[in-house]
Amino acid sequence: MKLLTHNMMTSHCKGVVNGFPLKLSSSEVDVKEIEFNPDFINRMLARLEWTVLVQTANQLGVGEGLPEMLPESQQFEDEEILKKIHHVLLEIEILEGELECPETGRKFPISKGSQICDSTKTNDLVLHCCIRQILIVPKIRLQSANTDF
Repeated sequence: MKLLTHNMMTSHCKGVVNGFPLKLSSSEVDVKEIEFNPDFINRMLARLEWTVLVQTANQLGVGEGLPEMLPESQQFEDEEILKKIHHVLLEIEILEGELECPETGRKFPISKGSQICDSTKTNDLVLHCCIRQILIVPKIRLQSANTDF
């Protein structure tokens, strides 16, 4: 799971009012090089919860060089800063770890980098990948650990 994805996920466990941000802990992280696209990064900045991204990157030890705040224009001109943001958003991949609902403390394991599994094996839990300022809000229903998505 990339940090871009983490920044757009929220918990919709039964009774949760504000399931964002999910606490991320990792036991295995990989870096996968991806072609740099400064236009894409600048377009994504307005959709991100910047403070959450910086906190998560710092927690994982990859936040060095990230500005604490976005400029008012929500765009960066400095290519080195854009490359750092690109690295954090798209090249850092959580392979193993877990997400934790900030309200309930319920934990959702991350396995093989992309599978998010419901550790309680109930069907009433949902994680939403909420892409802010976009009309489409896909849902990721949590399944048991042996179900492929």
